[in-house]
Parts: sequence; structure tokens; C-alpha cells
Amino acid sequence: YDFENESFNDDLENGSLNDDIEICPHVREAVKINKLKKSINNKNTYIVDAQCKKCISQVEGIQETPDLMDGDNITSEKETVPPQIWLCLTCGKLHCGRYDKKHAIQHFNENKSHSIVMKLDTTEAWCYSCDKPVISPTGKNQVINQARNIISKVLKS
Repeated sequence: YDFENESFNDDLENGSLNDDIEICPHVREAVKINKLKKSINNKNTYIVDAQCKKCISQVEGIQETPDLMDGDNITSEKETVPPQIWLCLTCGKLHCGRYDKKHAIQHFNENKSHSIVMKLDTTEAWCYSCDKPVISPTGKNQVINQARNIISKVLKS
């Protein structure tokens, strides 16, 4: 699904897609609202700073070498486009997406029950098990809307 597609969004708002959208079978087991609240409340700055912890630990582990110290045209991590950050709705961990270093997918592959993630900047939800977006119109996949509201409140504060 293209979330930027206006006709899709219009159909969603008008309710014409409600009958076509299935409930993701993984939402019930993968989205842990209480655990998510606890994780976010314990790490408010963690969510607001929105960085993949695996990427940070990899960058911190890189030692400067004589080749890198000569000032060659090297792009630093801070100068690159920031990665898309996805929040695991099972454990609350932040990881970069499939167009970056794929740490969110790696997290899912290591923890198959952690299949639902939410992109922090847009609050789009994705199911890695189904390999498709989790749409949450009225009456379906409502726990996704709960997670979206929790995340939005933290990001706005």
C-alpha cells in the first residue's frame, strides 16, 4: 500500500476499504500495549531522540585509523540522511528500517513473535510476518491505534 496515495486515503476515510481490510493475525500476540507504555515511559528521551541503538553501538565501536585521520573526503554519520526508525510494538526497541541497515528486520528474524513495528515519523504500522502494512480503520486492528496514540503523545511532549 502507498500511504501517500490520496485515493487510498480517501477510500479509507470514507469507509469503503473497511470490508476489504483484514485483521492482521499477528497483532493480538505481537502488540503489547502495557509493555510498550512501560518501555516508552522509562525511556522518553530514547523515543524522542529516535536513533537505532544497533547503529549507534556500531559507530561507537569504530576506531579512528591513520587513513581516516588524514581528512580525506569522508562523510560522517551525522552528515548522512537520518535512517527511518521503527519501534517494535512488542518490546519497545528502536531499530532502523529496510532501507538503512535493516536492524528492525534483523530484530524480527531473531525474535519471530516481534512482528509488528511502527515507523516513528509517520506512525505507519508494518507486519514483518505478513510482509505488509497493518491498516487500522474503525473496528479493525484497534490496538494499533492505541499504540499510535501512545507514541504520538510522547513525541509531542
